Amino acid sequence: MGSAVKLRTEYSAAEIRRLAKASKEANQSRGLLSLAAVRDVFYANSHAGLACGIKNTGIGNGMADTGRVLLSILDDGRIDAL
Repeated sequence: MGSAVKLRTEYSAAEIRRLAKASKEANQSRGLLSLAAVRDVFYANSHAGLACGIKNTGIGNGMADTGRVLLSILDDGRIDAL
């Protein structure tokens, strides 16, 4: 299971977008733009968190790959994935 990592607070969403634009690596740019998109909501809510899920069937690029997950927030604050 992953562990929590604190996000750096010295960069604004606009600065993160600027860094993404300057990056020559597409994957890095996408990751930075994703963080910029959620940064302000993340810091505005004390119970906000970020999660990442990767699905790989091993078939290769170009093939349709779909998945479904149902997330439920439990009374004690945990998230249950079905």
